[in-house]
Amino acid sequence: MHNVYIITMMSIGEKIREFRKARGWTPEYLGSRSGLSGQYIRKLEKGERQSITLTTASKLSSAFGIEPSKLISESEATLPRQIEDILTEIRSVFQRLETVEVCVHGCMPERRPRNELKYKSLLIPRGLVENLKNIYALQVDDNHLEHFGIYPGEMVVIQAGQAIKDGNLYACQIGQGIYGYHLYITDNGLRISDGNGTNRNLPLTEIKVLGKILLSYKCKVI
Repeated sequence: MHNVYIITMMSIGEKIREFRKARGWTPEYLGSRSGLSGQYIRKLEKGERQSITLTTASKLSSAFGIEPSKLISESEATLPRQIEDILTEIRSVFQRLETVEVCVHGCMPERRPRNELKYKSLLIPRGLVENLKNIYALQVDDNHLEHFGIYPGEMVVIQAGQAIKDGNLYACQIGQGIYGYHLYITDNGLRISDGNGTNRNLPLTEIKVLGKILLSYKCKVI
C-alpha cells in the first residue's frame, strides 16, 4: 500500500525545509539520516519531484524524530481515482461474501408477474439461512401476516421442498392467492391457522404448499 498514496509536493517540500532548517541541518545531512540523497532532498524542497510514497515520508519523519502526521496530513494524501474505485469494488465484494442474494419471485397475497416487480432480488445475511437450496422471496403487500409479526412491505424468505411439520409457518396457494398459515397435518388433508385463532381444514386438492417461511426481513433490495 505504500506506493498507493501520493502526496502534494509543494506543501510537503515546504515542511521538509522548515523542519530541516529548524535543526540546522543541510540537505546532505538530512539525506544521510533518512537514507536518501541530498540531491533528492533539494528536489523535494524545490518541488521538482511531483510525488513521494508514504515509505519516503516515513523515512523523513523518522529522521526528524517526529510523527508522520506532523509531516503530512490526511488532506495532503489523496488516492488516485482509479485506485479508489478498485478499493470500493473490493469492499463491495467482501460485503457480498457475507450475504446471500435471494431472488424475489412475486408478491403475496395477490400474485403478480415478476416483470412487474420493482425489485428483483435482495441481500440477506448468510448466517440467517442454514441451507441455501430452493430459497426465494415474496414481497408482502397486505396485513394478513401481522399476527405472525410480519408487516406490509417486508420480504418473506421461503424454502421450497420442505417436509411439513406441525405448527410451522408456510406459504400456501389457495385459489389464486398466496397466504401464510401455520399448518397441521390431518387425516384428510391440512388444518390451517391464521395466527388469530381461526382454523379450518382443507383437503390437499384445495391447497398447495409453496414452502416454509424461514423469516421476514427488512433489508436493502437490489
